[in-house]
Amino acid sequence: MKPLYINGRVGESVTIKCSDWDAWTNVKENVKYFCDSPCSEDHHIIVKAAYGDTTYKNRLKLQNEGKSLFVTFMDLQKSDSKTYFCGTKRFGYDSLIKVILNVTEAHSPSPKTTPKTVTVGSTLSFAVTHSSTMSSNISDIITEMSSNTTLNTTTATASATPGSDRSVPYLIKGVITIITVLMVLLKLMSKTMKQKLRKTHKSTHTLQICVNKPSTRL
Repeated sequence: MKPLYINGRVGESVTIKCSDWDAWTNVKENVKYFCDSPCSEDHHIIVKAAYGDTTYKNRLKLQNEGKSLFVTFMDLQKSDSKTYFCGTKRFGYDSLIKVILNVTEAHSPSPKTTPKTVTVGSTLSFAVTHSSTMSSNISDIITEMSSNTTLNTTTATASATPGSDRSVPYLIKGVITIITVLMVLLKLMSKTMKQKLRKTHKSTHTLQICVNKPSTRL
């Protein structure tokens, strides 16, 4: 008998049909089984089924349908790759059909979609993905600070996924407002410190004049 060569992939199911028994007598109603190689002793039998029965063991399903024996491997694993035998009980020696199962790796998953980047102005960027999510990163917002402390910002609009276009302008306005307030506070603090330094310097200078002025004798 020519062996049956069966191929499968990890995680899939495969069904093997054994029917061409090398037997002179009719084996339709005989007990049939599935066993490990060399299938020479009873302890090699993995699972067996009587005529018309369907039996299960672990990930194996055995169907004895008359002349044919159907063996189904469920959730194939690499360790399932080896040589087996389909067998049928009969008077004298049992009739065997050799089965060579080869299990290969599962199909590689489809590549993940790379997020697209949309640049807004020169200071903000938004990453838009197919899952309708948006994230923003603030970078290099303050472009110049001089004596007048001028803040230049560039605002623009970018097309985003439905439901997220309303939140973007509020986010930009909020960031600009916070930065403007911080800059005003810094300017006020700087001005206050300068005034204090001037007063301190003036007081020190007056004190030095009083100390150095010669005393008048009566």
